[in-house]
Amino acid sequence: MPVLFKNPFFARPFELLTSTYGIPEYGAIDPTVFVAITFLIMFGVMFGDIGDGLVLTIIGALLTFRRRVQRTSAIGPLVLYCGLSSLLFGFLYGSFFGVEKWFRPLWLRPMNDIFFFIKTAIWFGIAVMSLGILINIIDAVRTRNWLKGLFDKAGLLAGVIYWGGLGLVINTLMRGGGRFNRNAAFWVVGAPVLLLFLRAPFALLTGRHRKLFPEGFLVYFMETLIEVVEIFLGFLANTLSFIRVAAFALAHAMLFMAVFALADAVRGAPGGTLLSILLIILGNILIIVLEGLIVTIQAIRLEYYEFFGKFFSGEGKRYEPVKIR
Repeated sequence: MPVLFKNPFFARPFELLTSTYGIPEYGAIDPTVFVAITFLIMFGVMFGDIGDGLVLTIIGALLTFRRRVQRTSAIGPLVLYCGLSSLLFGFLYGSFFGVEKWFRPLWLRPMNDIFFFIKTAIWFGIAVMSLGILINIIDAVRTRNWLKGLFDKAGLLAGVIYWGGLGLVINTLMRGGGRFNRNAAFWVVGAPVLLLFLRAPFALLTGRHRKLFPEGFLVYFMETLIEVVEIFLGFLANTLSFIRVAAFALAHAMLFMAVFALADAVRGAPGGTLLSILLIILGNILIIVLEGLIVTIQAIRLEYYEFFGKFFSGEGKRYEPVKIR
Protein backbone atom coordinates (compact mmCIF):
# COMPACT_ATOMS: atom_id res chain seq x y z
CA MET A 1 0.00 0.00 0.00
CA PRO A 2 1.17 3.59 -0.60
CA VAL A 3 2.87 5.39 2.29
CA LEU A 4 2.23 8.98 3.34
CA PHE A 5 4.82 10.72 5.53
CA LYS A 6 3.32 12.18 8.72
CA ASN A 7 6.03 13.78 10.84
CA PRO A 8 6.25 16.65 13.32
CA PHE A 9 6.96 20.06 11.83
CA PHE A 10 10.64 20.12 12.78
CA ALA A 11 11.30 16.71 11.16
CA ARG A 12 9.56 17.30 7.82
CA PRO A 13 12.63 18.74 6.04
CA PHE A 14 14.46 15.48 6.80
CA GLU A 15 11.91 13.51 4.81
CA LEU A 16 14.14 14.51 1.89
CA LEU A 17 17.01 12.43 3.34
CA THR A 18 14.74 9.48 4.12
CA SER A 19 13.02 9.43 0.72
CA THR A 20 16.37 9.72 -1.08
CA TYR A 21 17.28 6.34 0.39
CA GLY A 22 13.80 4.89 -0.11
CA ILE A 23 10.22 4.87 1.13
CA PRO A 24 9.35 2.90 4.31
CA GLU A 25 7.20 -0.14 3.75
CA TYR A 26 3.55 0.11 4.78
CA GLY A 27 3.25 -0.67 8.50
CA ALA A 28 6.98 -0.17 9.17
CA ILE A 29 8.38 2.57 11.39
CA ASP A 30 9.17 5.84 9.61
CA PRO A 31 12.72 6.72 10.75
CA THR A 32 12.55 10.41 9.78
CA VAL A 33 12.29 11.73 13.35
CA PHE A 34 15.32 9.67 14.41
CA VAL A 35 17.19 10.86 11.31
CA ALA A 36 16.47 14.49 12.20
CA ILE A 37 17.84 14.09 15.73
CA THR A 38 20.92 11.97 14.99
CA PHE A 39 21.86 13.87 11.81
CA LEU A 40 21.80 17.24 13.58
CA ILE A 41 23.85 15.89 16.48
CA MET A 42 26.49 14.50 14.13
CA PHE A 43 26.60 17.64 12.01
CA GLY A 44 26.90 19.88 15.07
CA VAL A 45 29.64 17.76 16.62
CA MET A 46 31.68 17.71 13.40
CA PHE A 47 31.06 21.35 12.44
CA GLY A 48 30.62 23.14 15.75
CA ASP A 49 31.49 26.81 15.50
CA ILE A 50 29.52 29.93 16.45
CA GLY A 51 30.62 31.98 13.45
CA ASP A 52 30.19 29.22 10.87
CA GLY A 53 26.86 28.32 12.45
CA LEU A 54 25.65 31.91 12.13
CA VAL A 55 26.59 31.98 8.45
CA LEU A 56 24.75 28.71 7.74
CA THR A 57 21.74 29.85 9.76
CA ILE A 58 21.47 33.08 7.77
CA ILE A 59 21.85 31.25 4.45
CA GLY A 60 19.28 28.66 5.50
CA ALA A 61 16.83 31.33 6.62
CA LEU A 62 17.17 33.17 3.30
CA LEU A 63 16.58 29.96 1.35
CA THR A 64 13.67 28.94 3.57
CA PHE A 65 11.71 32.15 3.44
CA ARG A 66 12.39 32.88 -0.22
CA ARG A 67 9.30 31.10 -1.49
CA ARG A 68 9.82 32.02 -5.14
CA VAL A 69 12.38 29.28 -5.63
CA GLN A 70 10.80 25.98 -4.60
CA ARG A 71 13.94 23.88 -4.96
CA THR A 72 15.94 26.05 -2.58
CA SER A 73 13.04 26.37 -0.15
CA ALA A 74 13.07 22.56 0.18
CA ILE A 75 16.77 22.54 1.06
CA GLY A 76 16.64 25.78 3.05
CA PRO A 77 15.20 24.29 6.29
CA LEU A 78 17.93 21.63 6.26
CA VAL A 79 20.63 24.29 6.00
CA LEU A 80 18.88 26.35 8.69
CA TYR A 81 18.71 23.44 11.14
CA CYS A 82 22.33 22.48 10.41
CA GLY A 83 23.38 26.07 11.08
CA LEU A 84 21.54 26.11 14.40
CA SER A 85 23.16 22.81 15.38
CA SER A 86 26.59 24.15 14.43
CA LEU A 87 25.84 27.30 16.44
CA LEU A 88 24.84 25.28 19.52
CA PHE A 89 27.95 23.11 19.44
CA GLY A 90 30.03 26.21 18.76
CA PHE A 91 28.97 27.50 22.18
CA LEU A 92 29.70 24.07 23.67
CA TYR A 93 33.20 24.24 22.17
CA GLY A 94 33.72 27.98 22.74
CA SER A 95 34.80 28.57 19.12
CA PHE A 96 33.98 31.64 17.00
CA PHE A 97 35.40 31.35 13.47
CA GLY A 98 38.10 29.22 15.03
CA VAL A 99 39.00 31.80 17.71
CA GLU A 100 38.81 30.19 21.16
CA LYS A 101 39.70 33.22 23.29
CA TRP A 102 36.40 35.09 23.18
CA PHE A 103 34.04 32.41 24.51
CA ARG A 104 34.46 29.91 27.30
CA PRO A 105 33.38 26.39 26.29
CA LEU A 106 30.14 25.21 27.87
CA TRP A 107 31.32 21.61 27.46
CA LEU A 108 34.86 21.07 26.19
CA ARG A 109 37.33 21.96 23.47
CA PRO A 110 37.80 18.92 21.18
CA MET A 111 41.59 19.32 20.94
CA ASN A 112 42.00 19.41 24.71
CA ASP A 113 40.64 15.91 25.38
CA ILE A 114 40.92 13.87 22.20
CA PHE A 115 40.48 10.42 23.76
CA PHE A 116 37.35 11.42 25.65
CA PHE A 117 35.96 12.88 22.44
CA ILE A 118 36.63 9.65 20.55
CA LYS A 119 35.03 7.55 23.32
CA THR A 120 31.96 9.79 23.27
CA ALA A 121 31.65 9.32 19.49
CA ILE A 122 31.82 5.53 19.92
CA TRP A 123 29.14 5.59 22.61
CA PHE A 124 26.96 7.66 20.32
CA GLY A 125 27.52 5.10 17.57
CA ILE A 126 26.52 2.27 19.91
CA ALA A 127 23.30 4.13 20.73
CA VAL A 128 22.48 4.66 17.03
CA MET A 129 23.27 1.02 16.18
CA SER A 130 21.13 -0.23 19.07
CA LEU A 131 18.26 1.98 17.94
CA GLY A 132 18.47 0.46 14.46
CA ILE A 133 18.37 -3.07 15.88
CA LEU A 134 15.37 -2.24 18.09
CA ILE A 135 13.46 -0.70 15.16
CA ASN A 136 14.16 -3.82 13.10
CA ILE A 137 12.82 -6.07 15.87
CA ILE A 138 9.72 -3.89 16.37
CA ASP A 139 9.02 -3.88 12.63
CA ALA A 140 9.27 -7.68 12.59
CA VAL A 141 6.85 -7.97 15.51
CA ARG A 142 4.39 -5.58 13.88
CA THR A 143 4.42 -7.59 10.64
CA ARG A 144 4.54 -10.92 12.53
CA ASN A 145 7.71 -11.89 10.71
CA TRP A 146 9.16 -13.88 13.61
CA LEU A 147 11.91 -15.41 11.47
CA LYS A 148 13.27 -11.96 10.66
CA GLY A 149 12.83 -10.69 14.20
CA LEU A 150 14.88 -13.53 15.66
CA PHE A 151 17.42 -14.57 13.01
CA ASP A 152 17.99 -11.47 10.87
CA LYS A 153 21.47 -9.93 10.79
CA ALA A 154 19.99 -7.15 12.94
CA GLY A 155 17.44 -9.33 14.73
CA LEU A 156 17.10 -10.21 18.39
CA LEU A 157 19.87 -12.83 18.49
CA ALA A 158 22.29 -10.55 16.62
CA GLY A 159 21.39 -7.75 19.05
CA VAL A 160 22.07 -10.00 22.05
CA ILE A 161 25.46 -10.90 20.54
CA TYR A 162 26.26 -7.22 19.98
CA TRP A 163 25.15 -6.02 23.40
CA GLY A 164 26.64 -9.03 25.14
CA GLY A 165 29.97 -8.55 23.40
CA LEU A 166 29.99 -4.88 24.38
CA GLY A 167 29.24 -5.81 27.98
CA LEU A 168 32.12 -8.28 28.04
CA VAL A 169 34.56 -5.76 26.59
CA ILE A 170 33.46 -3.06 29.04
CA ASN A 171 33.64 -5.46 31.98
CA THR A 172 37.14 -6.61 30.97
CA LEU A 173 38.37 -3.02 30.56
CA MET A 174 36.91 -2.00 33.93
CA ARG A 175 38.87 -4.83 35.51
CA GLY A 176 42.03 -3.42 33.99
CA GLY A 177 42.26 -6.04 31.26
CA GLY A 178 42.26 -8.87 33.77
CA ARG A 179 40.89 -12.39 33.49
CA PHE A 180 38.25 -12.88 30.79
CA ASN A 181 34.94 -14.31 32.06
CA ARG A 182 34.47 -17.39 29.85
CA ASN A 183 31.17 -18.47 31.40
CA ALA A 184 29.60 -15.08 30.75
CA ALA A 185 31.03 -15.07 27.22
CA PHE A 186 29.32 -18.38 26.47
CA TRP A 187 25.89 -17.32 27.72
CA VAL A 188 25.76 -13.81 26.24
CA VAL A 189 27.62 -14.49 22.97
CA GLY A 190 28.18 -18.21 22.42
CA ALA A 191 24.61 -19.36 23.12
CA PRO A 192 23.00 -16.80 20.74
CA VAL A 193 25.50 -17.83 18.04
CA LEU A 194 24.46 -21.48 18.44
CA LEU A 195 20.79 -20.49 18.32
CA LEU A 196 21.39 -18.79 14.97
CA PHE A 197 21.96 -22.27 13.49
CA LEU A 198 18.36 -23.15 14.38
CA ARG A 199 17.02 -20.81 11.71
CA ALA A 200 16.10 -23.64 9.32
CA PRO A 201 14.15 -25.74 11.89
CA PHE A 202 12.33 -22.59 13.04
CA ALA A 203 11.44 -21.69 9.43
CA LEU A 204 10.10 -25.22 8.92
CA LEU A 205 7.99 -25.13 12.09
CA THR A 206 6.50 -21.71 11.25
CA GLY A 207 5.70 -22.70 7.68
CA ARG A 208 8.22 -20.35 6.06
CA HIS A 209 10.00 -23.25 4.38
CA ARG A 210 8.64 -26.60 3.20
CA LYS A 211 11.96 -28.44 3.48
CA LEU A 212 14.44 -28.36 6.34
CA PHE A 213 17.54 -27.83 4.18
CA PRO A 214 16.41 -26.96 0.62
CA GLU A 215 19.98 -26.78 -0.71
CA GLY A 216 21.55 -29.34 1.60
CA PHE A 217 22.87 -29.22 5.15
CA LEU A 218 26.45 -28.32 4.19
CA VAL A 219 25.34 -25.27 2.18
CA TYR A 220 23.04 -24.19 5.01
CA PHE A 221 25.81 -24.62 7.60
CA MET A 222 28.34 -22.60 5.58
CA GLU A 223 25.83 -19.81 4.86
CA THR A 224 24.96 -19.53 8.54
CA LEU A 225 28.63 -19.57 9.51
CA ILE A 226 29.36 -16.75 7.06
CA GLU A 227 26.41 -14.77 8.46
CA VAL A 228 27.80 -15.18 11.99
CA VAL A 229 31.18 -13.85 10.85
CA GLU A 230 29.43 -10.96 9.08
CA ILE A 231 27.54 -10.10 12.27
CA PHE A 232 30.76 -9.87 14.29
CA LEU A 233 32.79 -8.01 11.66
CA GLY A 234 29.86 -5.87 10.49
CA PHE A 235 28.86 -4.63 13.92
CA LEU A 236 32.48 -3.96 14.84
CA ALA A 237 33.12 -1.99 11.65
CA ASN A 238 29.82 -0.10 11.95
CA THR A 239 30.57 0.92 15.53
CA LEU A 240 34.11 2.05 14.76
CA SER A 241 32.80 4.06 11.80
CA PHE A 242 31.42 6.59 14.24
CA ILE A 243 34.98 7.53 15.18
CA ARG A 244 34.83 9.70 12.06
CA VAL A 245 32.40 11.98 13.95
CA ALA A 246 35.16 12.81 16.41
CA ALA A 247 37.83 12.80 13.68
CA PHE A 248 36.06 15.43 11.59
CA ALA A 249 35.47 17.60 14.66
CA LEU A 250 39.21 17.48 15.34
CA ALA A 251 39.95 18.15 11.67
CA HIS A 252 37.64 21.19 11.82
CA ALA A 253 39.71 22.63 14.67
CA MET A 254 43.00 21.75 12.93
CA LEU A 255 41.96 23.54 9.74
CA PHE A 256 41.38 26.72 11.74
CA MET A 257 44.80 26.28 13.35
CA ALA A 258 46.37 25.95 9.88
CA VAL A 259 44.58 29.08 8.64
CA PHE A 260 45.72 31.14 11.64
CA ALA A 261 49.27 29.78 11.38
CA LEU A 262 49.43 30.81 7.72
CA ALA A 263 48.02 34.24 8.57
CA ASP A 264 50.65 34.71 11.29
CA ALA A 265 53.41 33.69 8.88
CA VAL A 266 52.60 36.46 6.37
CA ARG A 267 51.83 39.18 8.92
CA GLY A 268 55.44 40.37 9.07
CA ALA A 269 55.73 40.90 5.30
CA PRO A 270 54.92 44.24 3.57
CA GLY A 271 51.17 44.61 3.62
CA GLY A 272 51.08 41.53 5.78
CA THR A 273 48.27 42.72 8.04
CA LEU A 274 45.88 43.12 5.14
CA LEU A 275 47.06 39.85 3.61
CA SER A 276 46.60 37.95 6.86
CA ILE A 277 43.04 39.27 7.25
CA LEU A 278 42.31 38.25 3.68
CA LEU A 279 43.71 34.76 4.35
CA ILE A 280 41.54 34.37 7.43
CA ILE A 281 38.42 35.41 5.50
CA LEU A 282 39.19 33.13 2.54
CA GLY A 283 40.10 30.31 4.91
CA ASN A 284 36.75 30.55 6.67
CA ILE A 285 34.90 30.60 3.36
CA LEU A 286 36.79 27.50 2.26
CA ILE A 287 36.04 25.75 5.56
CA ILE A 288 32.33 26.57 5.39
CA VAL A 289 31.93 25.45 1.78
CA LEU A 290 34.32 22.51 1.50
CA GLU A 291 34.23 21.04 5.00
CA GLY A 292 30.52 21.75 5.39
CA LEU A 293 29.89 19.63 2.29
CA ILE A 294 32.19 16.83 3.47
CA VAL A 295 30.62 16.77 6.96
CA THR A 296 27.14 16.57 5.41
CA ILE A 297 28.20 13.63 3.23
CA GLN A 298 29.74 11.81 6.18
CA ALA A 299 26.63 12.30 8.34
CA ILE A 300 24.40 11.01 5.53
CA ARG A 301 26.70 8.03 5.05
CA LEU A 302 26.45 7.09 8.72
CA GLU A 303 22.67 7.40 8.55
CA TYR A 304 22.34 5.26 5.43
CA TYR A 305 24.85 2.49 6.10
CA GLU A 306 25.22 2.22 9.87
CA PHE A 307 21.62 3.11 10.82
CA PHE A 308 19.31 2.36 7.88
CA GLY A 309 21.28 -0.77 7.05
CA LYS A 310 19.90 -2.43 10.18
CA PHE A 311 16.20 -2.22 9.35
CA PHE A 312 15.29 -0.07 6.34
CA SER A 313 14.57 -1.82 3.02
CA GLY A 314 13.22 1.33 1.31
CA GLU A 315 10.89 -0.74 -0.87
CA GLY A 316 7.69 1.13 0.01
CA LYS A 317 5.65 3.17 -2.44
CA ARG A 318 5.06 6.88 -1.92
CA TYR A 319 1.46 8.05 -1.69
CA GLU A 320 0.52 10.25 -4.62
CA PRO A 321 -2.90 11.96 -4.47
CA VAL A 322 -5.12 11.63 -7.49
CA LYS A 323 -5.23 14.84 -9.53
CA ILE A 324 -8.32 15.71 -11.53
CA ARG A 325 -7.69 18.00 -14.47
